[in-house]
Amino acid sequence: LGELSFECVGSNYFVLPLVVDSGIPTSYSLLFDSVALAAGFTDQLSQPINRETTEILIPLHQDVVPGKYRVQLVFANALPKCEEVALDLELIVNFSANMIFQRWNDVLSVVAPEYNYGFLFDSFQWVKNGEKLEGATRSYYYEEMGLDLEAEYQVEVVLPNGVVLTTCPFVPTPYTEPQQSPKKIIENQQLIIIRNNVRYNAQGAMIQENK
Repeated sequence: LGELSFECVGSNYFVLPLVVDSGIPTSYSLLFDSVALAAGFTDQLSQPINRETTEILIPLHQDVVPGKYRVQLVFANALPKCEEVALDLELIVNFSANMIFQRWNDVLSVVAPEYNYGFLFDSFQWVKNGEKLEGATRSYYYEEMGLDLEAEYQVEVVLPNGVVLTTCPFVPTPYTEPQQSPKKIIENQQLIIIRNNVRYNAQGAMIQENK
């Protein structure tokens, strides 16, 4: 069984690479613990496979929130002298990149709890292109020379229970100041806000994209 890769909220599956060195596997079952079942995972019983199977997909339900979950992967074997093979795995569901909010062209911040499943965090560590940024341990990150628009930013967070999770990579985009059209409003005239070439009405709904 290949190395387990982490997945983020919004993904459809965990993908487990599989290489069969011996035996003749005929099926596998996924048996989740009570915490994982309560979170939205479901047991998968007697799923057919063969020696040509190269990966196992573990469905990630849309209701599953970030966290660490346990599952037992059990292989059935066609050879009469071979017993079942059971592996205990930990599935780590990280936060999506949407947990990072860009403020202007030089600041990134973690969104408020009401936008991240109500999670509170004990500590933060910002990461750029896979490298931890020295001293970047607040809920926001300021880059004096401006954010690198070709870099991938992440934030590693520690939950009150000690669990360490991270986010999927976030790539900044050029930020332009909102503009108001028209500059002066008369009675019954529509107000339009333009930001990043997208037009919004006064309620914040997108109404038309400039071409």
